[in-house]
Amino acid sequence: MTVAFYDFETTGLNPFHDNIIEYAFLSDDEQINSFIKRPNQLSPEVQKVTGITFEMLQGSGVHENRAKEEILDWLKKMCIKNERPIYLVAH
Repeated sequence: MTVAFYDFETTGLNPFHDNIIEYAFLSDDEQINSFIKRPNQLSPEVQKVTGITFEMLQGSGVHENRAKEEILDWLKKMCIKNERPIYLVAH
C-alpha cells in the first residue's frame, strides 16, 4: 500500500470563492510542494494563519494550471512506481 499525505493552504475557508495558495504532498521517499501565484493581495488574517505573503507567491509561485499538472503527474508517478493504488491522507 502506498500512502501519501497532503495539505493545502488557502485564501479562506469557502471552497466556492477562495483559492489554494500552497500545496504539499509527501510519501515515504518523495515529496512535492509549491506556492501558487495569485493576482490579489492576501488578507492580513490569511498571512497571519499561514505565514505566507503575497511576495512569496509572486516570487516562487507557479501558475494554477501548472500546479494541477504537477500534482497529477506526481500522483501518477507514485502509482506507477509502486505498481499499486495510492491512498491519500489529508493533513
